[in-house]
Amino acid sequence: MHQQTLLDLLHALASTAQDKRAVLLMLEAQLHWRLLLLPYVCDLAVGLVDYVAADVMGAQRLLASVLASDRPGQAALRTTLLDPQTTLWLVRLVRRLAGKRPEHARLAGGTPLWEELEFMWQVAAAVAIRTGVNFRAPVLVSRGEVFLPGLGRAFFGGDTCGRAEVHAHDGTVTITSDQTAVTLPEKWEDDAPGWHGLRRVRVAHRGVALAVALDDLGPRPVVPGVGTEGRLTAGQVEDWRRWLDRMWRQLVEDHPATAHALSAGLCHVVPLPRGERLRPRSASQSSTFGCVLLSAPDDDENVLPAQLGATVVHEFRHTLLHGLDLPARLFTSRGEHSDARYYAPWRDDPRPWAGLLHGAYAFSGVTQFWCERGVEGLAGFEFAWGRNVVREVLDTLSGDVDCDDPKLTQPGHDVVRALVEQSASWWETRVGRREERLAGLATSHHRAAWCAHHRRVPEAYLHRLTEAWKAGRPPVADVLRLPEQKPDSKACRLDVLTVLSRLMLIDPAGFDTLRNERDPAQSMPGVRHADLALLAGEADEAVRLYSQELARPDALPMAWAGLGLALSECGETRAGQALTDRPELAVALSRALSGDVGPVELARWLGTVG
Repeated sequence: MHQQTLLDLLHALASTAQDKRAVLLMLEAQLHWRLLLLPYVCDLAVGLVDYVAADVMGAQRLLASVLASDRPGQAALRTTLLDPQTTLWLVRLVRRLAGKRPEHARLAGGTPLWEELEFMWQVAAAVAIRTGVNFRAPVLVSRGEVFLPGLGRAFFGGDTCGRAEVHAHDGTVTITSDQTAVTLPEKWEDDAPGWHGLRRVRVAHRGVALAVALDDLGPRPVVPGVGTEGRLTAGQVEDWRRWLDRMWRQLVEDHPATAHALSAGLCHVVPLPRGERLRPRSASQSSTFGCVLLSAPDDDENVLPAQLGATVVHEFRHTLLHGLDLPARLFTSRGEHSDARYYAPWRDDPRPWAGLLHGAYAFSGVTQFWCERGVEGLAGFEFAWGRNVVREVLDTLSGDVDCDDPKLTQPGHDVVRALVEQSASWWETRVGRREERLAGLATSHHRAAWCAHHRRVPEAYLHRLTEAWKAGRPPVADVLRLPEQKPDSKACRLDVLTVLSRLMLIDPAGFDTLRNERDPAQSMPGVRHADLALLAGEADEAVRLYSQELARPDALPMAWAGLGLALSECGETRAGQALTDRPELAVALSRALSGDVGPVELARWLGTVG
């Protein structure tokens, strides 16, 4: 990429907003990168025995002949290369082949190298089919299927592996394996006997269109470990079309710059199963630009367009930053490989440095989105919560600028600096009092709950605290030093107050119903009666309920965070802050004393430190 183009791209993307021109530049850069990788993997494979077996040269010749014809080969190649499965294949092969001796490359990854290389034929066949040329191509049958990127998959039944031939003649395409022939329909995205097409959804409003592939066919997961829906029914496809249409109308009307940017760069949506209510599931992958994984949205029809839009913006910004990292290099070697982990206000677990920058970038765009939607109700809460968490992480990232051994490069620092400058104006906007209170509680609770789970008090300091308590002395200030970090795998749903705040704002009746249930966690996992009382403004009742919970031997550390907030709302500020600022002290001391101490009494004692 030309240096001036890179600078223009960095300037446009270092923003809380989306820019269509920058997205188009990024799309071209991503396509160029894939065009370079395609011959590169073949060059890397030269000299390997498997290379000859796979006859990759034949696939390359087919591809070259298609691109040399007067048919629209370049457009076909573009569509095929931007398919997530093509990208995943290219990246996987490069990682497998680069820097490895031939025998290591052949054995790595569990899949024979010749089988990986054979996918080149499927790429070439997909491009050739799109251009309409006549050809024959041998392809691999894997687990009873032949996948053609950007088109669909033919299935022959069973779990067999073998060979098939793709034959295209005068517009008719047939895939034949062991005397079984599958003929592709005239419209490839349609289904036919033995064929599942890659279905596409197109929605438009006021002349601005969004066209995405509803990608439920990929043989390999875009994000490992994230389970997808599998093949959608016709009814589910129609649901997605309806959801995207409602989202799109709102984006075009209220967020036109974002709509134009998504129109240019969002290419694939991978459907995920619906998650817990008000906890939408989403993901993206570093190499698959323009592809986002989205769970089916909640049934809260009145807020569905905005919530789906916010989730799309979130994941799309992840793909933008991943794309920018390719030419600009945002992280130093230390930033990429450090084992250090940090607090991220949107996660249950400690995150690497790159996760902080990605989160700040994604959530800054989402916060700007909510800022444009208003200052009351759900929008006001999401905006107030978003500016809280973005500022906290940007403060952490900004501390890297003056480090002797920074984790961010200069372009990385430029991104952080731009986000800091552009988000500063958020604090001039006043949101509703209720929304501000809920956002403050949710933010403070998550941080304190995270510290309660993941921080540990050094044994020597804990011993001094225990002795001071037993002797009836106040805690000594020098005991309160920086704790150790030790990730706790039991930390789960630390965002409970965030989720409950959303419920309280969009479904007050549902919130009240939850309060009346014997065990609200059965309806909304992670919820306690104490959490509900705290948000409802019944601080005294919240103190009582949190204290009861903490008296049990199986109490989770995060209950100390809720008790601290409840005490502060009751006017016991020092006791409350002792639990929200250093909850790990209460966790460790209560365990050391074998629970032989009242939670409120312990909080008040910790609050007496000088």
